This record gives sequence, structure tokens and C-alpha cells, in this order.
Amino acid sequence: MNQLFKVFILTNMLLWLSFNIEAQTDQSQIQKRLTLGLNSGISNQAILFLENSDYQYKNQFYRVEFRFPITNKKNWNFEMVAAPSYYITEYRLQNKHYIKPEDNENYVAEREKYTQERILKEYALQISLLWRYNISKKLSAYSLIGSGPMLIDKESERQAKGFNFSNYGGFGVMYQVSNIFLDLRGSIRHASNLQLREPNNGYDMMSVEIGVSMFL
Repeated sequence: MNQLFKVFILTNMLLWLSFNIEAQTDQSQIQKRLTLGLNSGISNQAILFLENSDYQYKNQFYRVEFRFPITNKKNWNFEMVAAPSYYITEYRLQNKHYIKPEDNENYVAEREKYTQERILKEYALQISLLWRYNISKKLSAYSLIGSGPMLIDKESERQAKGFNFSNYGGFGVMYQVSNIFLDLRGSIRHASNLQLREPNNGYDMMSVEIGVSMFL
């Protein structure tokens, strides 16, 4: 998963560099107007290359997005996104042998505890960089990547509760109807804590979400 994020970051850095060279030649066209949006979606780790038979992780989430355009070119736009997010997650250990006798002298009780489905609540503030390509006057495609602090209210056998980081990247399309923007997005997310506490094996998930936003 970490390698995937490195490739994603490198690709987007190259796109940003080529765009920034062009944008510097015409800063007079910049228009700054805040956009407020509400997105909702579902996530699951049991999809494609993210699937891990050790655990079940699926959730429903809600996200408020504040988008602030940094540049406003004819074809490419560059934006900053701040997104407070709330995740309600169904979590369960599926492979009880993930908890080994040498890891914990109470491993039998730990296996019993974590193989029961649990509800985890996650609160995140994700700050992302978004670059958009205008396909037409109303339709655009975009990519974004970001990270931010997150709190998880319960621990699991693979991740400590409390302070973590939510790393996020995705692609989407947006269609404008008058002053309203309709949003469809696919994304991947990785949650971990940079080894601040143990355990720190992290959660990986793939999401699909829809949203609506408008100019303020």
C-alpha cells in the first residue's frame, strides 16, 4: 500500500509541476471563490489488491468539503480542499491465528474479543491538493491526494486507538448544473499512526462516494 501511495504522489507531483509552469505565466486570471460541499460514501477493504483475509473492514462515511481554488485557467485548475470527515466502521478479525501465543499471554481471550464484530468511529480532518481538468464548460475530471489527523475511538488487534493519520487519494468527475456541482468519486485510503504507538499495522480501504456542492 505504501508503494502505491508513492507512485500516486510522484505522478501527481509531475502533473502539478507541468501545470505550475504554465500557471505562473498568467496569474491575472486567478479567481478565488470558496465552494462548500457534502459527500457521502461507502468503503471496503475486500476489493481487488486491497483485500486482506485477516480482517473485515467496511464503513459508511460523511464528509464536508471546503474547496478553495488557487488558480483558474481555461483547462486546468489547482485547488486546496479541507474536509472534516466522519466514518462509521464495521470491523472484525477474521483470522484468529493473526493473534499469536507469543504476542500475548492472554491470546485466547484476545482472539475471542476481536473476532466479534465491533463498531469503530473515526473522526478525520483531511487536507488535500486537487487538480482539475475542464473537459467542457460543465464537466470536469480531477485527481486529489492528501492526509490529515484522525481519531479512532476503539483499538483493534492491528491498530491502536486514539491519534492516527488518514492518507487519502482519488479520482472523480464533477458536473455543474447552474450553481450546483454533482460529484462522483472513487478513492483509496490508508489509516495508521507513523509508529507513534503499537500496534500499527493500519487499515486499507477503497471507497466510492457521491456529493453535491455549491459556491458560497
